[in-house]
Amino acid sequence: MTTPSGLPPDAFQKFGGLLRQLREEAGLKVRDLHDVLDVSISTISKTENGRHATPPDFYMVKKWVTACRDRAGASGRTLSVSVDIKWWRKQHGQLERLHEQLSSQRREAARSGLAGNVGLPVRQWDPLRLGVRRAITVAPTDFGRPCSPAEGALRVPVSGDLPPLPPYVERSHDRRLRALLARSSANTCVVVTGNSSSGTTRTMWEAVIKCCADWTLIHPNSAADLAHLSTARVGPNTVVWLDELHSYLLDSAAGSAAARALGELMEAPGPYLIIGSMWPRHWDELMRRPAEGADHHRPARQFLENHVEEIAVPDSFTQDSAAQELLRRRAAHDPRLSIAYETAGQQWRITQVLSGGRQLVSRYERGDDRHGTAVISVAMDARRLGVHGPYTPAFLRTAVDGYLPDGSLRVGGEDWFEHALSYASEEVNGVAPLTPVRHTPGIGEAEGYILHEYLAQHGERTRQHLRIPASLWSAPSSEDNVGFAPGSIDLTAHVNDPETLHRLGAIARTRMLYGFAEQFLRRAAVAGATAAYLELADLLTDQERHDESDQVLQLAVPTQPYAHVYRARRFSRQGRVDDAVAAYSAGADACDSTFGIGTGIHSRLEMAEMLSRHTRVEEAIAVWQAASDAGLLIDRTQFAGLLAKHGRLPMAVAELRRDIDAGSRLARSNLVHLLARHGMIDEALTELRASSSKDLNCDATHVARLLIRQGNKDEAVTELRTAADRGDLIARRELGRILEQDGRAVEALREYRLAAQSGSVPARDDLIRLLKARGEHEAAHAELQAAIDSLQASADAGDSWARTQRGFLYAQMGDVDQAVIEMRIAADSGDAQSRWALAQLLEIHGQGENAVIEAVTAGQVGLLNIRDQFVRMLNQQGKADLARQASLYGLLPDGTVARPA
Repeated sequence: MTTPSGLPPDAFQKFGGLLRQLREEAGLKVRDLHDVLDVSISTISKTENGRHATPPDFYMVKKWVTACRDRAGASGRTLSVSVDIKWWRKQHGQLERLHEQLSSQRREAARSGLAGNVGLPVRQWDPLRLGVRRAITVAPTDFGRPCSPAEGALRVPVSGDLPPLPPYVERSHDRRLRALLARSSANTCVVVTGNSSSGTTRTMWEAVIKCCADWTLIHPNSAADLAHLSTARVGPNTVVWLDELHSYLLDSAAGSAAARALGELMEAPGPYLIIGSMWPRHWDELMRRPAEGADHHRPARQFLENHVEEIAVPDSFTQDSAAQELLRRRAAHDPRLSIAYETAGQQWRITQVLSGGRQLVSRYERGDDRHGTAVISVAMDARRLGVHGPYTPAFLRTAVDGYLPDGSLRVGGEDWFEHALSYASEEVNGVAPLTPVRHTPGIGEAEGYILHEYLAQHGERTRQHLRIPASLWSAPSSEDNVGFAPGSIDLTAHVNDPETLHRLGAIARTRMLYGFAEQFLRRAAVAGATAAYLELADLLTDQERHDESDQVLQLAVPTQPYAHVYRARRFSRQGRVDDAVAAYSAGADACDSTFGIGTGIHSRLEMAEMLSRHTRVEEAIAVWQAASDAGLLIDRTQFAGLLAKHGRLPMAVAELRRDIDAGSRLARSNLVHLLARHGMIDEALTELRASSSKDLNCDATHVARLLIRQGNKDEAVTELRTAADRGDLIARRELGRILEQDGRAVEALREYRLAAQSGSVPARDDLIRLLKARGEHEAAHAELQAAIDSLQASADAGDSWARTQRGFLYAQMGDVDQAVIEMRIAADSGDAQSRWALAQLLEIHGQGENAVIEAVTAGQVGLLNIRDQFVRMLNQQGKADLARQASLYGLLPDGTVARPA
């Protein structure tokens, strides 16, 4: 067995395991390292788990070790792993040598391997054909002006036409990427992640042309093309170019096949280079494991986890002073770089200016043409719903109605829409908000429009707190128009893509737009996205349309293994346990046959839980035991709890010890909790003291609570004080709580204050509560005001959490009006939790009507599913009939309760 790189599994895993152990002993979280190293969390995870295709960058390892050494020194922790950089250099060198030996063996194998490359040499490709964006255009008068005083010279005029691309300004991520590509003897797969217009595609091109100029480059057009990729068609020394890789992998079944083909290519002798780009949110979507239901992206996730090196491209030049200086020098020789240098501002968003993004946003926000701006807003909101276009003129004209609420804006001549569309598609420095496209052969009028990527992302960021107007939701229901090209998406033709239909249905359901949700989900399922049947069945069940829900599940059964589980849950609610067992078993078998042996384990364990609830405990235990013995359980905690509950504590302990032996981080904590719950305090303490701190959560607090149950309060206080003095804020707060319970309020206040000053929000709340309880209202007010003031800078910088915390603090001071103002600012920025916190605050202070409005707004903008809470609020206001109506029929796009059709 080898890793994806061909190395023996222990080689990378031991190295990564040492790095993980060092991080944990130093008290650093993965998020801490992410901030220090400037690499993605997935890169850190792959390093610790030994899943790199090549040895990790030693510069990163050096920073890793240094960060751990500094943290351990600051907190007084003892490390068992060396922090000597020379020692790490030696270990890393051995890893590199072993990797190179195996790579040489693979090169030898390649010499007698496959020939017949397809595509063109890298040098012969036009980067614009590969997705690199043409830079902004510049009028001749924009150049030759004096430099800023900081430049201290005149710009050098450029005669003749400028090349399509300005000189490239290298940044730190470019050096990391090129270091990876320089190891051309090994198969390499790199995904460059970054937001729209951050320069990901140009980054890829510059690295490939520098490191692999003599290789052959192929550019598959679709997921289907990629799925047919094989060594029979692609020989060694080939670059597989996959700009916007997510568009290949998110394509349902074809995406899974594409991921498998890429994985097979990485295992072939090669050498091959697979290089792609992706937005961070698409990376997260592909890497996220579903809590339940079908795991559609599993092959893609496995490919990314096992083979891919991620290189993150920052949005700006802010943190790269060397790049800023290089840009300044090169701006003197290219007018486009000069404009970017001068207009990017303090955020240093250079690439966005070069692609025209910043100018497009400024023009959109000015709203020079209100009708044209409204048309752009339609496209932005359609994109927020996951519909990428092209958008037909008929759709834009129909949907724009809801974006012109002012009566005066609804007055226009016969050609108002033509003028609006002309404005929306007018170029700004070479790029346009909406780009016209035509697919029919021959020259003619535009058949649709594509939204500029930077504007699309700007819309996702700035319009997320706004409702989608009814006219946009209604537009997909019109059948007046037809799509104009195979595979295109035309909202006025109901949207043709099954996955997009499914996504629209899910979004509409979350927003309680049940009428639209049902329409989209039914069409998605019929069009081939049969997973939509499962969501449709849930929707119908919520509406108490149980017979229809059963019929939908029957339709889903042939293609959706989880449809059996949905039916089993229904049987269980009806008390039909034997029928539920049969359905769960059928679902497990279907998962095993569809997704691979062992994937049906979740269905079997859910069946065991159901059997336990219905008092068929022996059967439940048998199912759990079989899964445990087969090694299919990742976590035996629930099984151990069931055993202990039914008088089999020794068996429960034995199961948890199996988790401990398997290296589970939480197993020992779970064992301690189990022993304590069953009164075995001495045994629990023995486990705690026999383990290292990294095996436990909040171990000092846990030990103290067990000691108190044992009657040793003084020892508990000593344990907590020692931990608190080491910087454990949880232990210090717990110490304050015990002192307060003992009536030692002054000492408790001291501990709460120390913890609060170190950043513990719960301790701050305890401090204020205790001050008020002692009648020290002025002191409590002073603490509240100090806390409010401490959050001012972060709130003003746009931190929604800080703004919401200020709202909570003002409410504690009794200034509800100011609390509402603070929370509304945070909510209007698009923060989901702030909007919901505002609704709760209003409800607590007797403003039920306003609370309902805020809760509905939170749901209508898609921030969270508020169905149950919305219905509860209406019931509490005595509006039981309206609550039931909302529960069954949902809402209209304007937030009012819908009525039955």
